[in-house]
Amino acid sequence: MEEPIRCAAVSTDGIHLALGMKDGSFTVLRVRDMTEVVHIKDRKEAIHELKYSPDGNFLAVGSNDSCVDIYGVVQRYKKVGECLGSLTFITHMDWSSIVNICRPTMEAAKECSTGCQVETRY
Repeated sequence: MEEPIRCAAVSTDGIHLALGMKDGSFTVLRVRDMTEVVHIKDRKEAIHELKYSPDGNFLAVGSNDSCVDIYGVVQRYKKVGECLGSLTFITHMDWSSIVNICRPTMEAAKECSTGCQVETRY
């Protein structure tokens, strides 16, 4: 990787490894042979947190841009949503195990307490 890596996450099935970069991009590699599946740069600031949903259908990407972007795994990591409104960096987040809701934690939760529900229609 040419850009410094800030965080990493392994998909729930163990097939993909997502890497968040300092430049606001993230790369997904196939674990089996470490080949690149996709490289996406939707943010300008560092990616601090990556989390796959419990069912493995979504990847949440939290950044210093105070946003959480949601990508559909089966759609080859097409952006399917975003959570806006935090007044601070997104450094941690978690998914509900009951429904697909991603919620920033720690300081960001004070400003963005409703979380971000991901509709399965995407």
